[in-house]
Amino acid sequence: MRMSRLIFATLLVLVISTTFVFVKGIYRGTSFQISNSTSQAVSVTVTRRDKSRDLGTIEAGSRISLMARDEALMVFAVRYADGREIESQPIYFTSGVVVNISITQDGVDVKRDIDT
Repeated sequence: MRMSRLIFATLLVLVISTTFVFVKGIYRGTSFQISNSTSQAVSVTVTRRDKSRDLGTIEAGSRISLMARDEALMVFAVRYADGREIESQPIYFTSGVVVNISITQDGVDVKRDIDT
């Protein structure tokens, strides 16, 4: 009797823990880490589902974070101080992923990493 209670308690803890990890991954969303690797301030606008949002100015060498809780295609548009405008390739994002956006003198580099 005692052994069966121990096994039941262990299984219950395992099921609850697994459920918590799964649900946390779904609701955590996507993290976007946007870093400006240039020597000048840049202005960034993000477009998702035909809606644009101005993220403002990102100073040289700075980094900002952005969270999104749904799934969609996203495009980052960067306006440099010298007037150039460059857009990233569209990136599809899902929950539990970290997307690193690096703004360089030559363009916008987008890389996806699995969030651990």
